[in-house]
Amino acid sequence: MKGQRFKVVNIPWKCEVSHQSSIELETANGQRFTCFNDGYDCKIGKFITVHYFGYFDETRDFDTYFKSNPKQEKSIVQTAEWDYDFKGQIIELEKDTTWVDCGGVIIPIEYLTHDKRVIGDWVGFSVSRLEIEAD
Repeated sequence: MKGQRFKVVNIPWKCEVSHQSSIELETANGQRFTCFNDGYDCKIGKFITVHYFGYFDETRDFDTYFKSNPKQEKSIVQTAEWDYDFKGQIIELEKDTTWVDCGGVIIPIEYLTHDKRVIGDWVGFSVSRLEIEAD
């Protein structure tokens, strides 16, 4: 799956030495979320292409992903500065990555499954630090 384009709408903090920052991005449908940026030089008002999202809650087992979205929702709920609970629908499997449409943001989950029968299933999961790589 190709990278997703987001508009940079705010940079709450930035380290001038390491260029690490906290950035707020906006999806095409106007939804906003904040993530950790490890050195990509971005500017407010510019669009960036995001390729990777951060650190998943490793305590969840396989079945918990599939039991955590019984209402079949697509949502992003911020629980701390870079922490989120996601709910969405599996739309694609590619090598070791399961792609989940969470409504405006498509999140990759690595090593969840290789079984194509899960495409279309609904899942829920947490990210303990939403981090991006961009260009």
